[in-house]
Amino acid sequence: MAVKNPTHPKLTYLAGLPDDVIITNIVKRENCDEFYITLKPPEHRTCPNCGSNDCVIKEISPAQTVRHVPVARRGTILTFRKYRLFCKTCNATFFEQLEWLHPSLRITTLLFLNLCLDLTQMLSIAIIASINGVSSSVVSSVLDNIVWERPPCLPETLGIDEFSGTSGEWDPETSKWDVNKYHCNLSDVDCGIIIDILPQIDSDFLKQYFRGFPPSQRARVKFFCCDMHRGFASVARDIFPNARICIDMFHVVNLINRKIDAIRIRLQNEMKGQEDTQKYRLLKNAARSLKTSEIKQERLGNSNNAKRLERLKALFDLFPDLALAYNALQEFHFISNKVPLLFRKSYLTDWIAQCSNSHVPELQSLAHSIRHWRGYIQNAWEYSRSNGTCEGLNNKIETLTRVSFGLHSFETFRKRVLLTCGPIRLANEPFAIFREKRNGKGIKF
Repeated sequence: MAVKNPTHPKLTYLAGLPDDVIITNIVKRENCDEFYITLKPPEHRTCPNCGSNDCVIKEISPAQTVRHVPVARRGTILTFRKYRLFCKTCNATFFEQLEWLHPSLRITTLLFLNLCLDLTQMLSIAIIASINGVSSSVVSSVLDNIVWERPPCLPETLGIDEFSGTSGEWDPETSKWDVNKYHCNLSDVDCGIIIDILPQIDSDFLKQYFRGFPPSQRARVKFFCCDMHRGFASVARDIFPNARICIDMFHVVNLINRKIDAIRIRLQNEMKGQEDTQKYRLLKNAARSLKTSEIKQERLGNSNNAKRLERLKALFDLFPDLALAYNALQEFHFISNKVPLLFRKSYLTDWIAQCSNSHVPELQSLAHSIRHWRGYIQNAWEYSRSNGTCEGLNNKIETLTRVSFGLHSFETFRKRVLLTCGPIRLANEPFAIFREKRNGKGIKF
């Protein structure tokens, strides 16, 4: 089906085409609409070879087709002929350069920008292709066309964390993807964005990467937030001379919870040969209750908290080791949330001594670990810095990986993560135009 003489200027505007384009015909295909357009003769005829303006039209090229943004949720293709120009000064021939046409891909610039903006959302490539009425290969070509270099500068508060690796580089010898077990996430904690991701978390690799920044940029980092990874702390000490290393409280509490769980599993293993299954089930069902913060439960006002405490009291009467570990956890929560900053250091010293003097081997190991990271834990208290931004961004990365059904190439995965979780921010105000129209500032057609 063809539309005759659709040359109204409003139609050109609604199709997202410039004013010098004239729509001469529209043919409705099965899966898309084909717009036949004509171009006005170019006014600026500058030779790209010598810069001369003495150029004339030599001929019109054969018809070519490019993809355009969808109109009325239907895919759109444009069919047109370009002018071939001739330079009288250097005898060179060249095609006119159209600003609304992408220079290397067979799509319009507007479609390229729309695909780039859609790539910043938590959408798979197949869904983005369906929204814009193109194939998945077109979206992949746009993603490959994007070049994302290393960040030009480092933030004042640098967060670093690892996440599970699902992409790598192709190994032609084995015909397989060489995937590292963990990737590295570098974040600007103050702004809440990812500045870069790296294929591995090896300390030598990280040091080599950060040495690529000038010393003035490395001296700019004031706080280095990480977990209890010895490689990360080594990088901070060697590369960032002015940075205060801060260990996030989440990782400290998680370490205490793992020690409590180790005690529970040890007690369960000791009871496997016994016939008392009631105690075994009591231990197994208490896995979640043993990691609960009583301060948080009081704040939430949980109505089932009294029953939970009764079950824990019965458990602690049978297993005193668990009672010691649980009290150590609650005391650490008290130090972190209730004790004034001025007295936290002395309270932490007493807490470490209490765990170290305990007869429970898991608590002795815990005291040794906390003593090792004590200075960095106190930095997190003093400067109110945490690595929660990296943890939240890791969740977004995992969501993007699930939505994308995995990305094999690390460079493609890196660009997709930086587009989604990086410095690009969109202003999403869908009702702004209605407010403008109500105030008499709307767009007039």
